[in-house]
Amino acid sequence: MKCIVLLLCSLVSAVFAAEPIRVLVWDEQQPEQKQGYGEKFLGETLAAQLAKLPGLSVKTAKLDEADQGLSDAALDATDVLIFWCHRRVKDQDDARMEAVVKRVMEGQIGFIGLHSTHWGKPFVRLMQERTKADAVKALPAAERATAKWEFLNDAPYYKGVGRAARVTPFVEKGPDEVVFEEKWDKGEHFRSGCVWQVGKGRVFYFRPGHETYGIFQQAETQRVVENAVRWMGGAVK
Repeated sequence: MKCIVLLLCSLVSAVFAAEPIRVLVWDEQQPEQKQGYGEKFLGETLAAQLAKLPGLSVKTAKLDEADQGLSDAALDATDVLIFWCHRRVKDQDDARMEAVVKRVMEGQIGFIGLHSTHWGKPFVRLMQERTKADAVKALPAAERATAKWEFLNDAPYYKGVGRAARVTPFVEKGPDEVVFEEKWDKGEHFRSGCVWQVGKGRVFYFRPGHETYGIFQQAETQRVVENAVRWMGGAVK
């Protein structure tokens, strides 16, 4: 009996001693968010809810901070990056966003893109890299090392992806897994919950609703984000 008690104590100690998943919630902080979230911004609201959960260490960052809240030190202290943006994509610093992409592809960070982040620079770049990887796999092995890329325009975050195909991962080849899909009466549909493996990292896109609605205050939406954080955080750890 004494041995069993000691074993249980050891197991409990190990659980509580485990390092928490380090979450960084990055938010563009659009003023319109106040329509759905009152005094706090969307990212602050989501971060406050996640911070109440066991096993998570949560911080916030925003576009108007130094290094846009994504310094090397901040990223190196992050396991899962939750990213929300909408109207200020052109203000996103290329170097800082590329630092995010690099760490995701190296498996150091899991990336959760919310709402209009599908137009955000990190997400677009990650989809480019996944598309390029898929294209290379489709080539005969002997041709892969000598394959060359033809860029279709000069916009650095849309190179290699034509205007009509810039949402290809949503509508053509598709993600690795579709978790949620929206459908409307007239036949339109949108893959609003998708998962990709990009390099060594995981990417999850989630669009539950517009920022003018308090959708991230709903328990179901919060649970989806929590599940994604724990799934990605476990892979990083």
